[in-house]
Order: sequence, then structure tokens, then C-alpha cells
Amino acid sequence: MTLLEQRYRSVLRLLPASYRAEREEEMVDAFMEMYGDAPDEINPRPPWSEIASVLALSVRIRLGAAGSAPRFLA
Repeated sequence: MTLLEQRYRSVLRLLPASYRAEREEEMVDAFMEMYGDAPDEINPRPPWSEIASVLALSVRIRLGAAGSAPRFLA
């Protein structure tokens, strides 16, 4: 496991365990595809925008908004 992958898995710990159990591998694969093979020597880190995105997803899941049907205003 690379340093970047370890860091992404740490960020994903913000998500509820049940959500992570279902989607962690898929999410890590998607994040890693963007960076390819970033060597550990350059000390790669997930961008703040991705950390914020995972945090926002975590809040939506915990509030019950993620995965619900979209709400349309009349």
C-alpha cells in the first residue's frame, strides 16, 4: 500500500463504517486513478478539495440526505 493510498483511507474514515464497508475500495480506486503511481518520495497528499468533499458526503449521510430521492419544488 502506498503512502497516498494510506492517506486516502484515513480520509475515508470520516464516513460511517457501514458506508465505508460497501464503497471504500471503489472510492480508493477512483482516487488513485487520478494520480497514477505517485511515488512516496514526493510525499503525496489528498487535495483539500477532496477531503472537503468526503467530509460533506459524511455529513449528508449522517443527516440522511445522501441517496434519497431529489426534492423538486413546485
